[in-house]
Amino acid sequence: WSAIALHSSLTDNTWLLDELSTPDSTVVRLKQNNTELVLASIYMDGKNDVSTNMENISCIAKYASSHALPLIIGTDTNAHHELWGSASTNSRGVKVNEALIENNLTWLNKGKSQPSSTVGNPVLCVDTTA
Repeated sequence: WSAIALHSSLTDNTWLLDELSTPDSTVVRLKQNNTELVLASIYMDGKNDVSTNMENISCIAKYASSHALPLIIGTDTNAHHELWGSASTNSRGVKVNEALIENNLTWLNKGKSQPSSTVGNPVLCVDTTA
């Protein structure tokens, strides 16, 4: 499940974009002063094929682009890529990275960031901001 928590002063200027939201993705349009943007929170279950999530990200990116709005996506990708600071890259990470590139998005994670998990020996940085 996904969620976006907002300060109470922002709730009157925030609209849930139902057509883009699912149980695993929450998408809102936020207006503050003279600025509007699209915020999305996406959970990508590691047990499911990543393709469905990538289609959802494409739809969200197209919405933001068609309305000329900046887009910020916070996501738990359950994917690994050295570009995000993981110790290794897996096929899921490659697919997520390809989808970001195809949608003209970039990740904001800085390499070698704080790991989101250190279970066992691997360093896992699966939380990505695009």
